[in-house]
Amino acid sequence: MGATQRCVLTDGGQKAGVTLTVTKIEGDKVDFRFKIDDHLLPE
Repeated sequence: MGATQRCVLTDGGQKAGVTLTVTKIEGDKVDFRFKIDDHLLPE
């Protein structure tokens, strides 16, 4: 738990950074939370 992954969310040509954090693992089920950055990424 606590592992993180950074991704980029793209929608209509706009991009934002996203951080996923693992919050719980039960067998083959993984729960996570995600946080989208407050500001879009520069073009």
